[in-house]
Amino acid sequence: MEKGIKQQLAEFRDKGIYGFTIQARMGLPKTIAYMGKRWLELFKYAVDEAARHDMTVHLYDEGMYPSGSAHGEVVEGHPEFLARGLEMRKIEPSDELELGEQEKCIAIMPEGENRAIPVLNPPSPLFQRGNDELSFQREKPYYAFVITPSGGTIRGVHEGEEDRQPDAPKASDLLNPLAMKRFIELTHERYYQTLKEHFGNTIQAMFTDEPSIMGRGSKGGLKHWTDGLEEDFHKEKGYNIIPLLPALWNDMGDITAQVRRDHSDVVAKRFNESFYQQISDWCADHNIALTGHPAESDDIGPLRYFQLPGQDMVWRYVEPEKPTALEGRHSTAGKCSSSAARHQKARRNGNEVYGAYGWKLNMDEMKWLADWFMVRGVNLFWPHAFYYSVRGSRAHERPPDLGMNNLWWEHYRIFADYTRRLCWLLTDSEQVCEIAILGSHNHLPWEPAKLLYQNQYDFNYLEDRLFGEAYIENGKLNIGESSYSVIIRMPDHHLSECQEEILKRFINSGGQVMAFSVAERLLNQLTGINSDVMIEPANDDLRYVHVKKDGYDFYYLVNEGGNAIDTKLTINTVGSAEWWDPLTGKSSACPILDKTNKTMTVPLHLEKRESIILSIEPNKLPIVETNWQPPQILERIDISSDWRLYDPESGGTLSDKLTDWTDISGYEKFSGILSYERVFEATSYMLEDAQWILDLGEVHDFAEVYCNGVNCGVKLWGSFRFALNLKPGKNVLRVNVTNSLANKFEKESVRSGIYGPVLMEKQDKTS
Repeated sequence: MEKGIKQQLAEFRDKGIYGFTIQARMGLPKTIAYMGKRWLELFKYAVDEAARHDMTVHLYDEGMYPSGSAHGEVVEGHPEFLARGLEMRKIEPSDELELGEQEKCIAIMPEGENRAIPVLNPPSPLFQRGNDELSFQREKPYYAFVITPSGGTIRGVHEGEEDRQPDAPKASDLLNPLAMKRFIELTHERYYQTLKEHFGNTIQAMFTDEPSIMGRGSKGGLKHWTDGLEEDFHKEKGYNIIPLLPALWNDMGDITAQVRRDHSDVVAKRFNESFYQQISDWCADHNIALTGHPAESDDIGPLRYFQLPGQDMVWRYVEPEKPTALEGRHSTAGKCSSSAARHQKARRNGNEVYGAYGWKLNMDEMKWLADWFMVRGVNLFWPHAFYYSVRGSRAHERPPDLGMNNLWWEHYRIFADYTRRLCWLLTDSEQVCEIAILGSHNHLPWEPAKLLYQNQYDFNYLEDRLFGEAYIENGKLNIGESSYSVIIRMPDHHLSECQEEILKRFINSGGQVMAFSVAERLLNQLTGINSDVMIEPANDDLRYVHVKKDGYDFYYLVNEGGNAIDTKLTINTVGSAEWWDPLTGKSSACPILDKTNKTMTVPLHLEKRESIILSIEPNKLPIVETNWQPPQILERIDISSDWRLYDPESGGTLSDKLTDWTDISGYEKFSGILSYERVFEATSYMLEDAQWILDLGEVHDFAEVYCNGVNCGVKLWGSFRFALNLKPGKNVLRVNVTNSLANKFEKESVRSGIYGPVLMEKQDKTS
């Protein structure tokens, strides 16, 4: 296995990947026990190899996930550490309440009542409440409130340890500080003893993965609970929750919302202190960062304990040009981690991305989703995942493989370099942003965010807890590296009296608080503030982030839509302008159509899902080009016909037209490369003072073009446009098209090949 690890890391470096997180996955041989001798030997080999090549390593704190149970070892010999919850259990008059060894009844409630009675012992005809005695008639059913093991598990790493399988590791009680102390001893300390010389240099972080209080597959109907939570509740909220426990399940009128909100707050505080705080402190003491992500996309509260805040994007939560890109809690994930990072001055924030997106995931979607995150401020990625093997059932364990086992691997550096250039831009830079949307520790509203995105207003999410750390001056609320003049608040967002007072001071100093209820009303209010960017004509699909770095102003602009954007962009910055292409790393002059003392207007053209960086050097005088015209297409020729499709392995012709490979007998499940060839004549007149561009139109999935045997480049995503070097006379075009491994691994085949239309466009070389 060492040889395979060495080869995999060499492949990483060759493809522009210089860091990794080590995680075992389902299918690991049982001879490699979690944190056993062989396990640690392989980890040490991988980390030593990374150190030799100056690579970065993030360790993973669990067997698989969710984190916190040390592959079930936390509860071995310690049943008191099992994950638990609170159950509202109905008991009939003829039955007795039977409690298991790890169960405890803390209250009862007769049927028809709406208040629970605290108890010290299991119910009987006589219940004790403090020093008073309370008669209780067993003539009708009652409800017992029982702390009980949740039955939750985590995913293991060996066969038979999947969710709900008999050998699935048991989840531990993440609300119990002693259980989490044992978790750290079993995992973190073992890694440190084995790899201590690499901590703080090669090993830079410990990754925690969606910790779940009750584990996966827990009993239904349970509420988060652990021993002593009622005491925490009284200390934090000033009242006794025991009589009000039914409100966690039933509607008890006006008090219901408050009890549930307070319960959520107290559980979150206990969770933070028991799990996140202990691990964060351990990481800081050992010169590494806590990283990874909480369980939900808008769980921003726990990120305060992450030296490198992160989030997760799996199961196609967000997809190109679908409502999920702007709607629902998963649409907040990008801003969740980047906002937390900015407010606590963390240099990086990351996202675990592409997990379980399936074999149908292509590079076009990967690039779109990377842009989706980066334009929201994310500047580090954990692409999920680069599998050591996809043999047998492993091919279906949260696919796809992004690495050596995928068809795009030869060209992966194109994607790696693209994202690295943009992550560089977004690191050690200052965001220009004056708008905050108010959120809570476990909820970030997406409705106002959608409106802001579609109208080119940048923002961050501001957790209400941070009010206590902010200072107010001259109409600005300042927190971390951010300064806000506008705060948007949902009408139902509950604040404490102290927080309400801070908002009042913010308003009195000149700040604006805008309530979001009707989108048009908020948009009208926003028109009164000084917009950072404006476009004419308007377009809902344009996203941007404005940052300052190294004396420059940079505008990272992304088209999230399925159609081209042609507009004029006005920015509140004046200086010499250049376009920077993050795909190629090349720059070009940007024409300035108009300017004032404070603003400049430039032309903006973005193809479907395309991105560009506008670089402004403020100290250089801009030159207005009043006669500027966009490059003109002088001629367009449709060459969609007369293509020969053939298999380069056999050389046999498969079709004489553009067609879907899956319609060809014998190629219904083919995954790989097929070639297209076309011959055409070019006259000297055609080539005079002109550049010819080949536009392949729609391609599934990516293409490499050769013109007269000369490589014209590879495009992993659209637009599939290639500059051609034509010669007078006969010219031969060859296009190698690679489709998807979905055809090999999925039941249904996906579209494959060139769909066109295929065009040749003549452009004036002087344009």
